[in-house]
Amino acid sequence: MNDLSALIHIPEGRPFWVGPLVNVYNEGTLRWLIRRGARRICLPPELTLDSVAVLAQAGRDEGVPVEVWGHGRLPLAISARCYHARLHDRAKDSCQFVCGEDPDGRDIGTLDGQRFLTVNGVQTLSQSTASMALKVEDLQGAGVSALRLSPQSRDFAAICGAYADRLSGKISGADLRRCCARWCRAARFRTASSPALRARHGRVRNRRAPLGGPAQPGGFFPSRLSPATRLWHTSFIMISRKPDLVKAAAPCAGVGACE
Repeated sequence: MNDLSALIHIPEGRPFWVGPLVNVYNEGTLRWLIRRGARRICLPPELTLDSVAVLAQAGRDEGVPVEVWGHGRLPLAISARCYHARLHDRAKDSCQFVCGEDPDGRDIGTLDGQRFLTVNGVQTLSQSTASMALKVEDLQGAGVSALRLSPQSRDFAAICGAYADRLSGKISGADLRRCCARWCRAARFRTASSPALRARHGRVRNRRAPLGGPAQPGGFFPSRLSPATRLWHTSFIMISRKPDLVKAAAPCAGVGACE
């Protein structure tokens, strides 16, 4: 759940997961969501490491795993209007999923030609890709349970595997960062330069990898969903050997860009 207005459609007692677009900034909000039925909570990426540690402890006390944004373009804002529909002179309610032409979003530049932001449907995202590759130990110490990895149209399975190797100690944070930078640049070049490849982009695979293990196939998300919808069907990399104990960490305190 990434929109609190959806709670009216969720019966009392039915379990659900909370995404990073819900403003969980304090223990009171976290505990209220848990009482309402939340069974896993992903914190907003703008929180500091100290704040994440406090909320992770509150989640541990309640027996609910707390995760953080681990990889992908950071979600910044949601608009009532669709950027892609407006750009192509289409009505929002009959856009024909034109955002599918840019599966990794559309870059926005400044008047000086510098890449600035990325838009994907109604979403505004960071232009660069955030990575917790260098912050795994700090996150483990803060008590978080998992990293959330946002899918991209290319090499996402390799990214999941690389994060699993990082958590198991097979590669260093610097190695993971270099690998992710290469894969992210490849995905952006593919999106920007090859309409045919964009048209062939069919499904995004959701994967989960436990600590020290390979990425495992997860569910498929059909191409009829818009990329803006698919963005939040994300993957999870477990930091803790015992997810129920909540063992992981935080984002923006030292967010590193892949580029």
